[in-house]
Amino acid sequence: MLLNVNLPNLPREKLEGIEVTRLGERNYSDRIEPGHDGKRQYHWIMRGKSEWQSISGTDIWALEQNKISVTPLFGNPDGSSRELLKSLAPELFRKLSENRDS
Repeated sequence: MLLNVNLPNLPREKLEGIEVTRLGERNYSDRIEPGHDGKRQYHWIMRGKSEWQSISGTDIWALEQNKISVTPLFGNPDGSSRELLKSLAPELFRKLSENRDS
């Protein structure tokens, strides 16, 4: 299993938890610009800036909620990898939240 882990850029005490997520989605604003160079017509395919969609359960959403995002990129097709991660997430967050100075 390969994990994609994202952490919000916050101090540890401001983290709100850890979520097992799926990858976020992007929307692209593509356009086609027609042109002519004097001899022939052409079309430029322009890729605009992408925008992330913040959908509940995605890595982008988790970061916006001040949570650590853990996304399994591949694993068991029956979903047992995801379920295992979900069962471990509270303990992982507890360990991450412990005061290391004590």
